This record gives sequence, C-alpha cells and structure tokens, in this order.
Amino acid sequence: MSGFLAAKTEDSQNEERGGLMHTSALSTNMLEAERNGGQIDPAELLDWGTRDRLCVVVNSPFGGMGASLMIQLAVVRWYEINSRRDPVLNPEIYMIHVGRRWGNQSAYDFWPPRKDICVAGGPMEVLDTINGWGITHLLVPDGPTQEHEYEWREPDTAKDRLKQCFVYSSNGSLPDADIVLRTREMKMLQNSIWTLWPDEMLGVLEHLRSQLQEEWLVHYGQGRESEREVAQAAIARTLESYRVREGEVTADERREQEERFTKARDKIELDEWYREVSADFVLARLAAHDAVANAAR
Repeated sequence: MSGFLAAKTEDSQNEERGGLMHTSALSTNMLEAERNGGQIDPAELLDWGTRDRLCVVVNSPFGGMGASLMIQLAVVRWYEINSRRDPVLNPEIYMIHVGRRWGNQSAYDFWPPRKDICVAGGPMEVLDTINGWGITHLLVPDGPTQEHEYEWREPDTAKDRLKQCFVYSSNGSLPDADIVLRTREMKMLQNSIWTLWPDEMLGVLEHLRSQLQEEWLVHYGQGRESEREVAQAAIARTLESYRVREGEVTADERREQEERFTKARDKIELDEWYREVSADFVLARLAAHDAVANAAR
C-alpha cells in the first residue's frame, strides 16, 4: 500500500479501537517480551538486518495468527532498520500454506500475493520455497519431527542462511516455551481483528477507491494521474483477493481463533509463547507428516 493510501486509511477511522492503520505505525513499545522468565527489550528477540526476511509455515486454519506478535515484531524491526530507504518498501515477510489454503492473513502485511503462497505439501517443496525466497528467520508450527533425506544440498543452503528459527502454536500456547511476547495495545491486535472480521477494513477500502479521484486532486492537483490509477488498481486487487479467498476456512474451522481474539479484544491483552530452535530441528519438523500434509485437520 502506498504512503498516500496508508495515511488516508489511518485518517478514515477513529483511534478508539486502533483504526485502520498501516503496519508502519506499529512500534516495539507496544510489545513486552520475556526470555527464560526474564524481561527483555522486544527488539533483542530478533537479530534483524536490512536484508532479512521472515517466513511463517502454516498448516491449520488461520494458524499463523498464533504467531501474530512475532510477525508484527518482524514488521516493526523492518521499518525501524529500513526507515531511511526511499522509497520505503513493504516488509519482507512471507507465508507458506501447506497442503491447502488456511485463510487470508495478508492483513499483517503479507503483500503482494507472491509473498503468500500454497504448496502441495512435500518437505522438499516447502524447503525449496524457503530457500528460493532467501528466508533468514523461520517460524514453524509445533509438532513431531522425523528424519528425511532432502535432495541436493538444500538443507546446507538453508542452514547457511537461516539466522533464527522459532516454533509457535496456532493457539498461541506452547509447551516448553522459552519466549513470551505480550501486548496490551489495541493497535497491535488490530491486524488480527481485520484478519478474522475484515468487513470494516474492506468497507474503508471501498470508500477510498470511490473517493480517490477527489482526494488525489486535493493532494496533487491535476498531475500524477498514472499514480492515481495505480493506487486505485492496488485497492481493487486487495478487495478482489479477499473476495476470492473468503471461503478458504469454514465457520467451524475459524471458531477457535475467533474465540481467542474476541477475548484478546475485550481484555486488550494477548500473550503468545515461542521456542527458539536450531535449523536442524526445523528441517526435521518440516519432514514430519502433519507439518507438511495436514489438509485433513
């Protein structure tokens, strides 16, 4: 989303429930973090640089929402480190749906659609995608591990590049966790709310698309028409993406996350647990059957 559209969407909603805002408005001050029982600065959790990329592997309905705070921490670190770029690019975060599509979670800024794909389910295909994207930080769902003979030297390629790997759970709770992320800020919950209940967000985007001609004239006069057309096309593409993907998850499948985030929204508080693991552990996790072929879940 362009800077102009980000500003307009922020202006379009009041701040009482967080507003429809761009992810660049988030900050580490909206998070609390613990490691091994001790308080730490959330920024210390991720060893993040200008070229780093985070990927979330998902194998359950809206499963990536169990890692919502780590995803948004990566987005915050991206903007903190890349804020002087001109133009400032979209955060380098990616999502792999394994076996089938598990719900549209692009509100966290998995955008454009090339950063949010579905693979058939074999561990080699998942690893190919991770390596092809040049991922440096990887989140995988909790579960069993098993040995697997990957092809070529792809495991070594992954281990050479991966800086940090984490296990998460789709419900945010994790046995043997060594990391806790917490928020008491509605702004940090808002993208999760838009993910499950997108109607208000889509309504604002529809309004923006219809009003963009007038707004563009106010800001830019008669010039930059081609940019206006691109902006309108971007909104249209977002709206179409939500329409096309609306039926990916059934009402029954989405109920667990709806209950979880209804409580978080009412309390304005959310905790999520993670465990940092080795790249070797992740490779074994991807090889386990339910990590890569969980479509019946």
